[in-house]
Amino acid sequence: MYILQNTFKIGQPIELENMTDHPSTQPTRQEDSSHQETGSMQSPQQLPSMTGYTLWIGRSLWGVAIVLPAFLLMVYLYHMPSFLQANFQSQFFEPQSDPFLSQYLFPTLSMVRRLSLALGGWLLVAIMCWRRTDRALILWTSLAIIGISNFSVHVELLERSVFQHGWLQGVRALAAIQAWIGPSVGLGIMMVIPDGKPLSRWLRYLYPLFTILPGLYAWIWWSEHKAYKPALLGISEVMLVMCIYLFIRFQWTKEPREKLQLRWMIAANFLSAFVFVMYATLLFLPSSSDNTLIILKRCAQEGFLFIGYLSPLLTFFIILIRFRLWSFHVTVNRSLIYGALSITMMLVFVLGFLGIQEFLRSYLGHKQELWSASIGVVCVLLLYNPMRNVLRRFVDRRIYGIAIEYEGAKFEERGTKKPERSSLSRITNFGQYQDLKWIGSGGMGQVFRAKHPVLKRDVAIKFLSSSHALDPTTRERFVREAQTVAQLNHPHIITLHDFGEQDDRLFMVMEYIQGEELQKRLQRKGTFPLDEAIELLKPIASALDYAHQQGVIHRDVKPSNIMLEHNEEDPLHPRVIIMDFGIARVVDMSTLTQADSNAILGTLPYIAPEQIKGEKLLDGRADQYAFACMTYQLLTGRVPFPQRGPIELVMSHLLHPPPSPRKFAPHIPRHTEQALFKALSKEPEDRFEDITAFVEALQTKPQLDQTLDFGDIPS
Repeated sequence: MYILQNTFKIGQPIELENMTDHPSTQPTRQEDSSHQETGSMQSPQQLPSMTGYTLWIGRSLWGVAIVLPAFLLMVYLYHMPSFLQANFQSQFFEPQSDPFLSQYLFPTLSMVRRLSLALGGWLLVAIMCWRRTDRALILWTSLAIIGISNFSVHVELLERSVFQHGWLQGVRALAAIQAWIGPSVGLGIMMVIPDGKPLSRWLRYLYPLFTILPGLYAWIWWSEHKAYKPALLGISEVMLVMCIYLFIRFQWTKEPREKLQLRWMIAANFLSAFVFVMYATLLFLPSSSDNTLIILKRCAQEGFLFIGYLSPLLTFFIILIRFRLWSFHVTVNRSLIYGALSITMMLVFVLGFLGIQEFLRSYLGHKQELWSASIGVVCVLLLYNPMRNVLRRFVDRRIYGIAIEYEGAKFEERGTKKPERSSLSRITNFGQYQDLKWIGSGGMGQVFRAKHPVLKRDVAIKFLSSSHALDPTTRERFVREAQTVAQLNHPHIITLHDFGEQDDRLFMVMEYIQGEELQKRLQRKGTFPLDEAIELLKPIASALDYAHQQGVIHRDVKPSNIMLEHNEEDPLHPRVIIMDFGIARVVDMSTLTQADSNAILGTLPYIAPEQIKGEKLLDGRADQYAFACMTYQLLTGRVPFPQRGPIELVMSHLLHPPPSPRKFAPHIPRHTEQALFKALSKEPEDRFEDITAFVEALQTKPQLDQTLDFGDIPS
């Protein structure tokens, strides 16, 4: 453990995914000097490299350590044909005597499992270490991967009697040593991932105790002791203890990248421990004379062993290789859903087919296989979509914590699609308002420009669309918007003049804004310089903080809800106004105004993680996250997560750190980048106290206690 700590240079953040050197990400001298001025606000650091004698010694030790498992694998490949031909019975598997199955079937399956895991581990190590053998963490991790992936090969060499005589006993001794070294290095890596140091200093003194059990397990095989079953349970217990350790570390860690890595490590360790416990349970079951049960037991054992060894390898691959993690999460999500759906539909078809066949046989005297199969197919088609939705909701909510219905949600910004007129667009007078002219349509209604008879000025009248007039949820949302805007009095929040219902039409009368949406200006300009962006953001931040003080959370902050009113006196500085409080939440000390419990409230490219999770006690920091997404877009010309599909976008907001804005706009100062990262934190408590503080941090150089270092993430 001491060697691991010193190799990883404790005290420096370790970027596990920065596996390649990018010239564009190397800081210049000027950037280094500015970095020193910002105190603890540090730039992303790559994996520490070894140089000089340290590099030579490290590569030499790694070469010696890697030769041993390579030699043992070659020995295994050389003896593999004789292994298949020999009538050998493992202590782990019961003999089967099915006349319809070849005696070579299960030995061949075991060999395929061992070779696929071993060769997969070597391929992963080759990918990791290609031109990167100057990175200490990569070398250590590669040894752990080789040890885990080749472990079953080493156990096979220990178990075969051919290696118990003559000079081959030396091969057996080397296999025992490697069977101890591999898991021990793997435990050491797990104790220091993801920042290169254990959770507490005293844990480094416990590390030798963790290595005793793998050594004991190897010794049991070497000495041909019969306690291999309890030893296997002991290894499973060590893995469960490691799960608890990683979970505690996950709770202590605040940095999003580290939490993501720890999440996968916990999942892999728990899965491996679970399958090994199941495998050991099968070993302790009494022998059976039923050949079918023996075959099923053998298949289950092979499956448990494969999953148990494969899960940590996949986890190392996910963590260490530059990979689009949100795509992988989506793949896992969809695999769980459609895998469970396939099994369910298969069961529906089989049970339906058998049940209908038995029913027809009872009443008609014959089975009618064609009719039974046809009815089973119809049942599957009818149940497919309902069952898919049920399974999707279960996986999303129970496994990923997604509490919203993201399918069919608002995804693209308005302004890219031409508004459609309705029957309301032909009216010219409404009550006391005259000379109505249709302006456009929104999510809930139509907007007209009209003359106010008393104020003698233009106003905007928003009608609830007839298509939503009978929908109680939409009516409630329309009324909520009017009530919310009515209680707010701020120069940068749109003013409400009147509200009511006439001729069965809900309407609200607001001030008329002569200008354009921020979204349209952004589409025209592409990006905004920092100074110009801050001039636009300051009044928005002031208005949102005021709304939060009044207990109002907007929940849909985005460029298309910001209007820029033409200023005749100063055309370069338009009046900035926040619009559309249709899904705002009014927070009162005694009640919370609820909207649809499962419907998505917000626009996906800007929605906060806590909104995705469906948290009830939202506060202004949810608006701060959306405001930061909008700020990111103003400065770089793109939102932090421009994924195409809703599920990809939801996963990115929940699990993936945003890419560095300097990757798309190198002129952005580092302190501005760090302010964006802080406002885009996954946890609300890690963000700024209010939005005004965030805007101030964009243009100043605050001394932060902790750097949120997201590294160089691929777009």
